[in-house]
Amino acid sequence: MADELILRVTKSFPSGVTVEADLCVLQSPPSVTVLFGPSGSGKTTLLRCLAGLERPDRGIIRFGNELWYDSNRGISLSPQERHIGYLFQEYALFPHLTVRQNLEYGLNHRSREQRAQRVLTLMDLLQLGDLEGRYPRQLSGGQMQRVALARALAPEPQLLLLDEPLSALDDPTRARLRGELRRLLTQIRVATVLVTHDRSEAIALGDQLAVVAGGRIQQVGPVEEVFRYPANHHVAQSVGVETVLPGKVTETGFGLLKVQAGRVQLTAADPGDIEGSDVYLCIRAEEVILEKGAASKDSARNHLHGRVISLTPEGVLVRVTVDCGAPIIALVTRQSALELNLSEGEMLTVVIKATAVHLIPRGTSANHSVTSLPVMHGHPTTAS
Repeated sequence: MADELILRVTKSFPSGVTVEADLCVLQSPPSVTVLFGPSGSGKTTLLRCLAGLERPDRGIIRFGNELWYDSNRGISLSPQERHIGYLFQEYALFPHLTVRQNLEYGLNHRSREQRAQRVLTLMDLLQLGDLEGRYPRQLSGGQMQRVALARALAPEPQLLLLDEPLSALDDPTRARLRGELRRLLTQIRVATVLVTHDRSEAIALGDQLAVVAGGRIQQVGPVEEVFRYPANHHVAQSVGVETVLPGKVTETGFGLLKVQAGRVQLTAADPGDIEGSDVYLCIRAEEVILEKGAASKDSARNHLHGRVISLTPEGVLVRVTVDCGAPIIALVTRQSALELNLSEGEMLTVVIKATAVHLIPRGTSANHSVTSLPVMHGHPTTAS
């Protein structure tokens, strides 16, 4: 299809590490696809293969009607022939050139008037008007990031590749620039593939999420859907599902499943795709409710009694681990922790809705499942 990005490649390294991808993403209208996963999972290798900076051992890379790489036919286009823009993790601005000269660097094939007009357009778009005469050493981290993005956009690429675009910034600047970068990516309307290991960045910047773990793309889909419904336990752990427990289905009926995990029995909504009895239970910490005293029974909820084994402050939140026969993790506000008078060794009730217990089949095939979906256009405003 003319509006597809296809990346089906394998790349092996002398260390024995192999990175594989099977990715097909619709890019009409242009969207932001995030390659998300832990450091060392293979994200940047896949980005470099897309850019033509790394040559796969075998496979195919196609963007729209253009074939960029085909191992069987001996085709491997250079980065220049692919017409991509690449924003490196360290920005890689030329230190001896001013901001204006950095932006003009990739425009030598244009006339002086065309170069001037393109630079003016980019400086206005990225709010760089008063920086054109400065050198990179005179810029703040946020300014360098915007200049590097402008330089990547200068030749009007058909695909923009961003490698950890905010990782070089301090935490306050990174948090502030997430929204600004998302606004710019929406405004420029260029198909974009972005690498990050940061969950907040993935949620804030992406339309589509491709989770990379163990050198493979494990799941692809709209950002919010992948975070809510991980396809396997590799994805669940990568996207930060706090409680992932191996369990066994012991009873079915009325759209519900009873699952035994250690010494805990939980009721979960039947997803309809569970074959066999071995499963993983995935529970997001924000879906766990903590109560003191006897809780009112509700057939749609699980009520577990347990002992607090750890309290870990995380900014305005507190991560609470409760031993209910298996460890269950909850996230509560500091205020809630104070009101509950939480302390290690405290006994309390853990409440979890049946619909908040997400089940994943456990077995060899499940561990390698890949879900590919068309991109959901529009952008989720809340994180699940």
